[in-house]
Amino acid sequence: MCQTAEKEACYHARYHPDGTLDFTENPLGYQTRYLYNHHHISGLNEHVQCRACFDPLNRQMREVDDVYQRLVRRDLYEDERPFSSTHYAYGALGNLTEQLSQVMVEAGSNMNIK
Repeated sequence: MCQTAEKEACYHARYHPDGTLDFTENPLGYQTRYLYNHHHISGLNEHVQCRACFDPLNRQMREVDDVYQRLVRRDLYEDERPFSSTHYAYGALGNLTEQLSQVMVEAGSNMNIK
């Protein structure tokens, strides 16, 4: 996607042959990279997709889908330590019914946000 005025601002993306995102690049040239695990085993013993995203500062976000390819968990890391975790639940019709976030504020403690 490019936008042209006096200066050009372009966002670039590259995809793997299976259609998953390899990386995105912003107009300043900073890249966010994506790694996929198509054989992740969920807590319900299901084969689901899991992905890790690395921003330009190499901070990591991990996401896990359910068997219907809906996001069920997103974890953010700072310096390899968990910073926050969000869990998503869906109703019988596939609509998001619950979102529970935990923020780790100190070692051994956390704060729940619903």
